[in-house]
Amino acid sequence: MSTKAVRLLRTLGPERPQEDLAWLDEAIGDARVVAIGENAHSNRESYQLCHRLTRYLVEQHGFGAYAMESGFVEGWPADDWVSGGQGRPGHVLANGMTSLMGPWTELRAPLEWMRQHNPDAAMPPDRGSYGIDLSGSNISPLPGLDVMPKAPAMTSIDRLGANTVRVTWKPAADHPDQVLLMERKPFYSSEIGLWHPYTFRHDVQVGATSMDRKLERDSDIPPAARTHAYWIRVVKDGFVSDLRAEKPLTIEP
Repeated sequence: MSTKAVRLLRTLGPERPQEDLAWLDEAIGDARVVAIGENAHSNRESYQLCHRLTRYLVEQHGFGAYAMESGFVEGWPADDWVSGGQGRPGHVLANGMTSLMGPWTELRAPLEWMRQHNPDAAMPPDRGSYGIDLSGSNISPLPGLDVMPKAPAMTSIDRLGANTVRVTWKPAADHPDQVLLMERKPFYSSEIGLWHPYTFRHDVQVGATSMDRKLERDSDIPPAARTHAYWIRVVKDGFVSDLRAEKPLTIEP
């Protein structure tokens, strides 16, 4: 390695003066993402240096996101705690980081510093801690499944007339961002000249627990395609409810 690429630092202490880091200003320029590598995992010095560099990037360049090679889903408790949420640091470390990083004492310091300074108006208001890796230490998808929103169950399909039904379901819990009524019914494709089952989705108004739908009763619909099916699907924080748990209610026109 060329000596021009080596920079001597006076200290690794995050709380020490930052004059020896001034060379970073030219290296960073107007970049909004800075990657900090390490030559080995699980060593004290690497995490002290990372903490010191993080402080400099936040205080001198206004960076707001501290992203780690840890589970995306598991990182939410850590971000909540950094933002002023309840909980003990030890619990946050044990549950908010993957790959056995939780027991490492040196990882507590940057989170505590971010939590302490988040209310400071002079600091970036959106500072937080995030995981950017697969959940479950890349071994199990279960942590991701745990945050899936729960879709409400269907309750009934009631006939309002020869061609119309009212589909009813239980109220949606936990205030999802989007509620969808899924409808699978016969659809005529002019391209192939056939009726076949097709799934439609309909946006549901907030708080609604029913919707009226029209039945397809064309005499040309083959018996195998005549069944109408309805179920609810919800979306919250970018996650879709578990498709495996969907239990449609069906009706024959």
